[in-house]
Amino acid sequence: MSCSQFDLKAYFLGEPGAAGRGAVEEHLKACTACREELGRLRLTGAALASVPDEEMPHRIAFVSDKIFEPRGWARFWGSAPRLGFASAAMLSAAIILHGFISTVETRRTAEIVAAAEHRIQEQRQQDLANMEDSVAWLQKKMNTYYVSSASYGGRP
Repeated sequence: MSCSQFDLKAYFLGEPGAAGRGAVEEHLKACTACREELGRLRLTGAALASVPDEEMPHRIAFVSDKIFEPRGWARFWGSAPRLGFASAAMLSAAIILHGFISTVETRRTAEIVAAAEHRIQEQRQQDLANMEDSVAWLQKKMNTYYVSSASYGGRP
């Protein structure tokens, strides 16, 4: 018998009639290659039977559908000119904010320095007045010592 006349796939699927099935079964007893092929078909059938059934999609999506268009931030970040403009705007805002903060800090620092200078000037004035008082007291003391030493035989 020639193996080409038997359709093992149809036999596996149960398509031939009783006479056709009997002829294939007789051939399978004698042909090892066909038995191995039928074994592979049975393994394939078992593997396919283990795959769960899924519902067919109602509609196939196309690339031009709205589903594939970027949404919200993805549309913004996907555009190089928009991203460049946003970066430039943020950099400009940061420079202006830094300038404003620097001006405020400089003004505040100037106020602190002015207040410190004022306190130092007041302290200097108090120290100068204390020194003048001390020098005046010391001159009086020296004059008293000079007068008393002149009257007790010292030089006039």
